[in-house]
Amino acid sequence: MLEVAHREQVGSISEWLAVRDLNRLGVDVIPTGWSLSSVGDACDIRNELRLPIAVEDRAQMDGRFPYYGPTGVLGHINEYRAEGEFALIGEDGDHFLDPSNKPQTVRVSGRFNVNNHAHLVAGTDKCDVEWFAYFYRNRDIFHSLTRQGANRFKLTKASLERLPILLPPLSEQRRIAEILRTWDEAIEKLEALRAAKERLSEAVQLRLFEAEYEAQKNLKRAKEIFEPVSERGRTDLPLLAVMQDIGIVRRDVLERRVVMPEGDTSSYKVVRPGDFVISLRSFEGGLEHSQISGLVSPAYTVLRPTHSTVDEYFSTYFKSRSFVGRLDKLIFGIRDGKQIAFRDFGDMLIPAPPIATQRRAAEILSALGEDIKIETRRIAALHRQKRGLMQKLLTGEWRVSEISEGANG
Repeated sequence: MLEVAHREQVGSISEWLAVRDLNRLGVDVIPTGWSLSSVGDACDIRNELRLPIAVEDRAQMDGRFPYYGPTGVLGHINEYRAEGEFALIGEDGDHFLDPSNKPQTVRVSGRFNVNNHAHLVAGTDKCDVEWFAYFYRNRDIFHSLTRQGANRFKLTKASLERLPILLPPLSEQRRIAEILRTWDEAIEKLEALRAAKERLSEAVQLRLFEAEYEAQKNLKRAKEIFEPVSERGRTDLPLLAVMQDIGIVRRDVLERRVVMPEGDTSSYKVVRPGDFVISLRSFEGGLEHSQISGLVSPAYTVLRPTHSTVDEYFSTYFKSRSFVGRLDKLIFGIRDGKQIAFRDFGDMLIPAPPIATQRRAAEILSALGEDIKIETRRIAALHRQKRGLMQKLLTGEWRVSEISEGANG
C-alpha cells in the first residue's frame, strides 16, 4: 500500500517538479521508505570511459573484448577501457521510439568497450547499477530527448542527469533486481530452446527441398505452377499489408503504423486465399502467402496456382533458405525499390513433387512450425507477466517484504 509522500522525502527538489517527475514515472506518491532522486545525484556517469573507434579501424583490432553500442555488442577488439559492472543507456538511436518492445538499457560487466552513442552508468551507495538498469529498461524517456533531425533524437548527458529515479533502500533494490533477473533467465532459456527448434526446422526444410534438386526429377519452372493475376475493381474488399515478419494481414488490424491510400482503390489488385505475393523485398525474405481476401497495391505481383497444390508446402518453401538463396542469386543487383519481374521468377526451377509427397512434407513442417509457435507464445506470456511485475515492483506498489511474507504464509 502506497502512502502519501512527505515534503522531506522530496529533498531539495521543488514540490511542483517532484509532482511532474512522479507523473512521468507513473506513480502518484513516493512509497514509504523510498525517496525520489535524479540519475545525476544517485548514479555515477562514467562517459570518460567511452572509446569511439571507426568501423574500418575496428576491423584491424580483432580480439576478445566486447565493443558495445547503445543496444548491444557491435563486435570484439583486442583492448579494453572499461572494467566492472555498468549499465548502458543510449545517447541516440531509434530504440527510443519503441520502449515497450526495445530495451532502453543494457547491463554489461567485466572488461569491455563502449562507443560514444551510449552513456555508461555505474552504481553507488545510493543506487545499485542493476536497479538503474531495470528501472529504465522499458521506460519511455521521449520527454527528455533533444531532436537532432526529422527522426533522430538524443539523450544528452545533462538530460540523463536530470532523469528522475525512485530509490528504495539498497537492500530492497537488490532483492527486486534478483526477482526480475530470475524472470530474465527463464525467458533466455525459452528463447534458446526456440532458437534450437528453429535451427532444426531449417535443417529439415533444407533436407526436404534440396533433396528434390539433387534428385532432379520433381523440378518444374515456376510459371508451370503459378501465374500472375491482376484482378481489380473490388473496392468492397479490405486493404491488406504485406509484411515479411507476419505475412499478409488486414491493414485495419495492424498495430504498427502503415501508410493508408487516399482516394480510389479500384486499381488495387485482388488477393485471394491461397495466393502468393511478390513484394519489393522478396529477395530478402521470400514470397508471402495469403490466407485472406483483400486488396494490395498495384506495385505487387500476385501469383495464383494454375492447378492443385498443397499451400503449406509452397508457403514454407517460398520462405526457406533454399528458395531465398536461389532468388537472391537470380536477381543479383536488384534491390530496394525494384520489383522482381515474373519472367525472372517464372523461369526458376522449383520443387513440385506429387501431391501426396507435398502433403507429407507439409505435415512434418507444420508440426515443427507449431512447436516453434508454442515456444513463441510462452515467451510472449512471460514477457507480459514480467512487464506487469516490473510495473508493480519498480513503483513500490508491491513490496518484496510483502511478497516474501505471502510466500511464507
